[in-house]
Amino acid sequence: MDVGMAGGGITMDAVLLVDDESGAIDAIKYALDWEQYGFAITGEASNGRQALELLREHRFSLMITDIRMPGINGLELLVEIRKFTNIPVIIMSGYQEIDYLKTCLKYGVKDYLLKPVEEEDLSKLLVNIRNEITHENMLNRQLHYGIPAITDQLMKKWTQGLLREEEVNDRFSLFGIDIQDCAQICCLIIEFDFMEDTKFDQTNFEIQTKRFAARNVIEELMDGHGHLFEISDERFGVVLFHTSEVWHDTDIFGKAEEIMMFIEKCVKVPITIGIGSIVNSLHDAPKSYAVAEKILERRFFLGSKTILSATQFPDDPEKLKPLETQGVLSIIDSVKEQNKDALSFNIKKQKEQFLNAETPKSLVQSTVVEILVQLLRVVQERGGDDDQIFELDLGNYKNFLQYKELDLLFKHVEDKCLVVIQFLSQQKPSQPVKMVLTVKQIVEKQFGSNLSLKQIAEQVHLHPVYLGKLFKAEEGISFNDYLLKIRMEKAKELLLYTDKKVYEIAQEVGYQELDWFYKKFKEYTGVSTSEYRTNANIN
Repeated sequence: MDVGMAGGGITMDAVLLVDDESGAIDAIKYALDWEQYGFAITGEASNGRQALELLREHRFSLMITDIRMPGINGLELLVEIRKFTNIPVIIMSGYQEIDYLKTCLKYGVKDYLLKPVEEEDLSKLLVNIRNEITHENMLNRQLHYGIPAITDQLMKKWTQGLLREEEVNDRFSLFGIDIQDCAQICCLIIEFDFMEDTKFDQTNFEIQTKRFAARNVIEELMDGHGHLFEISDERFGVVLFHTSEVWHDTDIFGKAEEIMMFIEKCVKVPITIGIGSIVNSLHDAPKSYAVAEKILERRFFLGSKTILSATQFPDDPEKLKPLETQGVLSIIDSVKEQNKDALSFNIKKQKEQFLNAETPKSLVQSTVVEILVQLLRVVQERGGDDDQIFELDLGNYKNFLQYKELDLLFKHVEDKCLVVIQFLSQQKPSQPVKMVLTVKQIVEKQFGSNLSLKQIAEQVHLHPVYLGKLFKAEEGISFNDYLLKIRMEKAKELLLYTDKKVYEIAQEVGYQELDWFYKKFKEYTGVSTSEYRTNANIN
């Protein structure tokens, strides 16, 4: 079965649609431009048996199937195909049933979509699946070209904190990676900028040739003092290490400049480099990697073709005081909830905190960048076009440095927040978003009871594990952390504005054991209930 070629010569991944209703197949076929996502619909089946025959005879990269069909239904089809292929599968159904979800989770279904399928939900899913397919193809290419793919995966897991401490030493030894005696480590993330160019039209072969050449250049420049690994088609990771010399930020920056210069000269592609922190232990490498990843997010505001390091932000956003960090979260929450009054209140409160504390300008600017990064994430999570929403005159970090008055700076921040609120108001909430909103509403009403995710899952007819993942993906925190936040904020309010005894407040916010409430309140606020009430009265 031949699959068409997209512009530039990139092969499309074949898709099989399975549904006993021809209208449903047509609805999926014409829901969006499949080639835009790297897919082509090359097979259609009206029942499970026909789908099995097609899967055995032809190669497909994705299957989308209905559940309820005559003969072999969607779940039976799923069980059968897992005997000979791990093809990604999307299940569609007009019904939301727990038994279906359990089977889907067991057999590795990518997602469970309710009919009628929303275009936004399907497009996001296709992007994720395409990225997974690309990553798998990348690993295959690595093996083809003789690149140590296993070592790459090991380095990636290590720097992302996915290996236990005892596994690091054992696996490094197994694969001959000798950095056991290094005194200092620093992680870099190198991102290719040319793939984002609107005029970008290179073939897949040309892209891989440039990436392969870039890898060779970087490995030669490291000269035995580092390891390079692939993170994705657009990113390389680098672990630099020293065994004796004391490193300084300027040394790392100089090495990054050298890498950038030679990549531009020899490979002729633009790159951006994020520099992590210098750490003194193998087991702290994930901390360095996390800083590099965090700093690289500022690329949106600082522009491409540059080297980004924590030294450009005298007050690292990771080290913001709890008060300022909470201020950022409150502002972003107001935007997500599309509450303009709350937004104005939280921005005013943040300004007052900066004024009262005489906060250094550098820390104020770092906080503003953090707000913008969070806003960008909100837009991207909802599938928005960040190029249109974050125009240069509003989104470029350098422009913010020109503001010499706090009021003008935060007026600009508020304007940007309002743009994102307007964008959110025009979006149709997806099924997961609706479900999370329902969960939050239940929490608001029932937080004073012995509430759990399992109880709520029963109310909304979803598996608690699946619901927990939906909630974490949408809100960025776990359900338990969200419930804790609601309870603690209510407790703080009752301590400030009522004369109720602490045990009464504890029971009102859902804690029957007073000692446990004391412990959680201290962990959440940093002070005891009596200190919190006393300090509030003094202020």
